[in-house]
Amino acid sequence: MTKRIHLLQSASATFLLALAILTLPHGPIFHAVHASNVTIHLVAYYASGWNGTTTNPNPPITVQQGDSVTIVWSNGDTGGVPHQFLLDVDKDGFTDVSDCSPTADPCTGTSTTTGTVTFTASTAGSYTYYCTVHPMTMVGSFVVQAPPAPGFSMVPSPASIGVIESSTSNTTTISLTSLNGFSGKINLTATVPLGLSVSFNPTSVTISSGGGGTSTMTVTASSISPGFYTATVHGTSVSSTNTTTVAVSVTIPDFSISPSLPTLSVSPGSAVTATITLTSLSGFKSTLTLTGTVSPSGPTVSFSPTSVTLSSGGSVTSIMTVSASGGTYRVATGSYAVTVKVTNGTLTHSTTVSLQVGTSPPSNLPLTVLIGASAAIIAAAGIAIYLVRRRTGANKQPPLPASNNP
Repeated sequence: MTKRIHLLQSASATFLLALAILTLPHGPIFHAVHASNVTIHLVAYYASGWNGTTTNPNPPITVQQGDSVTIVWSNGDTGGVPHQFLLDVDKDGFTDVSDCSPTADPCTGTSTTTGTVTFTASTAGSYTYYCTVHPMTMVGSFVVQAPPAPGFSMVPSPASIGVIESSTSNTTTISLTSLNGFSGKINLTATVPLGLSVSFNPTSVTISSGGGGTSTMTVTASSISPGFYTATVHGTSVSSTNTTTVAVSVTIPDFSISPSLPTLSVSPGSAVTATITLTSLSGFKSTLTLTGTVSPSGPTVSFSPTSVTLSSGGSVTSIMTVSASGGTYRVATGSYAVTVKVTNGTLTHSTTVSLQVGTSPPSNLPLTVLIGASAAIIAAAGIAIYLVRRRTGANKQPPLPASNNP
């Protein structure tokens, strides 16, 4: 702030963009935008300070560099106590009463009622304001803030994206916006973990003062473990820099195995089937081979077909047949574990199905077959009982009639 104070020629020529009348005992009197006309009202109390309270008198005043500031105070004291507002621009303390003039430290002039002074906050810094009549009790902080430097903001949309390793890429839009009158060319780069790659289209964006622009950011994953990562985007211009981040989740193409039945039952000498469903996960696609083993040994397992082709996002099936027919020796009754193994040469998954070999009818036989078998057994038993009773009746002879001979 220069020593010379510029007094406005006419109060009517100023447009007051903000008005702060302090009635509370805390906080800054006014926060102004850059290059504004600011009016600040104070109430003078010799015993308790400007806007006097016993807890927080003389509240701090904050304005922006370049603001035209008008101080208007009124007297809160009774009995004709005089006051005078003075801003210590040259920082020589309250002894500078003689500097109180439009060409030196801005002040209002001594009055028992009111006072007004207008000046330009031309230099950033911290100063002191006080009453020259009561400098020990009526003293506060006056801060002139430097205007914010021109710059730009960077915002990704969306801020989180997902990519499939070695399969597809994904994009997000980086929006750039001028701040505080910035204009110029912004170059875009990114810092990412090893295994991720980033490109921008375009690689640089030119924006005008108050304007904006966008760039498309493309992320690709290769040879990186699945998980969550952060891509840091850097925007660089001749006069300003900024950064933002994009969250990247990486998944690996895979497939799942699902048997139609978790448990199978079969009689010795018979066979049972189940459907094995293979489903693509995260864009997986490949030709898969199915094999199976049974533990302990005894039953055998086969697949039809033994090789299937799985497309991205699709599913395929194969019929698994488990046989307990045996060879030279009969398959023993008991519990077995059938392990299904599926591989494409580099990726292998397996699942296990329980197998019960026993004399009871297989649990997966249709209910109608079971009912029919039961009915046949009951009918056969009924016929046998009938024949036995009939034979028993035929063997019984009637008694011979009594003889009439003497």
